[in-house]
Amino acid sequence: MDVGQTRVDIRDDEDEHRYELLVDDVLAVIVVYEVRSSTMTLSYTKVADGFARRGLSSQLVAHVLGEARSRGLQVLPTCSFVAAYIKSHASDYLELVPASRRGEFSL
Repeated sequence: MDVGQTRVDIRDDEDEHRYELLVDDVLAVIVVYEVRSSTMTLSYTKVADGFARRGLSSQLVAHVLGEARSRGLQVLPTCSFVAAYIKSHASDYLELVPASRRGEFSL
């Protein structure tokens, strides 16, 4: 995806168990995950220096949640940023979190 002159790429680094968002080939944001059975646990989001407050974390989390949906996975957002994102976009993503577990994440 190109944003003006900036190229944004998202990839799943399965060996490292993380999704990566790169800006012009520079690693900007990661979301660490683990998949067990039919559940994807999203445990950590990190933004590299110089890339904060540009909406990149939200862009990556939306992508990851879309991937979970397309793979038929339930989501456990142990990362507080992911949980907050799901809460603020509940109509789009809340159904991915098992109803019996939503209270653990204040959803």
